[in-house]
Amino acid sequence: MKQSLDYFGLDCVMDDKMQLLEAAYGIKGYAVIIKIFQRIYGGDGYYCDWNDDVRLLFASRIGVGANLVSEIIEEALKRGIFNKELYTKYKILTSAGIQVRFLKGTVRRKEVEMRREYLLLNYAILNKNVHLTGKNVVKNSKNVDIPEQRKVEENEMSYTYKQYKYLVNIKHSLTPSQINLKSHIKHLFT
Repeated sequence: MKQSLDYFGLDCVMDDKMQLLEAAYGIKGYAVIIKIFQRIYGGDGYYCDWNDDVRLLFASRIGVGANLVSEIIEEALKRGIFNKELYTKYKILTSAGIQVRFLKGTVRRKEVEMRREYLLLNYAILNKNVHLTGKNVVKNSKNVDIPEQRKVEENEMSYTYKQYKYLVNIKHSLTPSQINLKSHIKHLFT
């Protein structure tokens, strides 16, 4: 089953996180992050494994020093471009924004697999075609962490900021100015 995307969208106006990273590392910092986005979307689609071996091969392939790549990744984790908690726990690079763009890009596919433990988004906004794999950390007869599914009506697409944080479970990855949640959520359910 194909997981990768053939292309991904790139914002014309970058958010402060990317601008600060570029201010610190120049065009090389920006280029390294875009190349990592290509690796993520062109590979597993919503994350990529990241360890010393991967870093060395990645740096060699793009013609940048491995130490510079490490510094840029650390800055990206510090700025919230990638989720630091999942990086520390699983040694992967991902973010809520990456996962939202992946879901948008795969909405018309018959089936898409996502690892439950890597998921930064709330189950309520997942496409119908998403099959979750991996361990379920709740060991009850009922999965209390997974809300019952229900059809979301168009008039329910107006969310407050508190509801937005609950739905996306952003963990410092996105702000309301970076994502127009209403259009993204509407697109995911159509």
